[in-house]
Amino acid sequence: MVGRFVFQKGYDILFDAVKQSADILRNHKVMIAIIGDGDQKQYIKKKILKYALNDIIILCGSKINAQRFLPLADGLLITSRWEGLPLIVLEAGNNGIPVIGSAAPGISSIIKNDKTGILFPNENPDALAKLFTNPKLFTLLPKLGTSWHNQVLKEFDIKQTIKKLDILYQTIIK
Repeated sequence: MVGRFVFQKGYDILFDAVKQSADILRNHKVMIAIIGDGDQKQYIKKKILKYALNDIIILCGSKINAQRFLPLADGLLITSRWEGLPLIVLEAGNNGIPVIGSAAPGISSIIKNDKTGILFPNENPDALAKLFTNPKLFTLLPKLGTSWHNQVLKEFDIKQTIKKLDILYQTIIK
């Protein structure tokens, strides 16, 4: 995960889901690394320690050019309550990294569930925990990463984006 520690990013949702599914995540040797900083970081850090989840959730702090860490990941998790166009999701696709994200505006507009990523209902830690416990999740991720990579190359390259923006602006000014 990459993002500021603020309410919008839904780290409380992540925490509750991990708390519910900790044993299964441990069995699969899952580690969720969070790159970022912000107002809620100390609060989340205390909860991680209180519930002994520091072997699953790793707080990495703020990093310059955080997207460079994406190739090290098996997936990008984004639990935001809302987003505009989350660039980190596009950067993940550019690197062939699958996305597990909330079905929040901005995320659900670009990720197609079970085709280019996996979406869970927005602000629903129970659904995310259930997803974490799905035995097919870890075998599905590589295929989704490839599909998302192909979609990003097709839909979001700079020439296509400029062309779409030009069409949009031409429509608006007419």
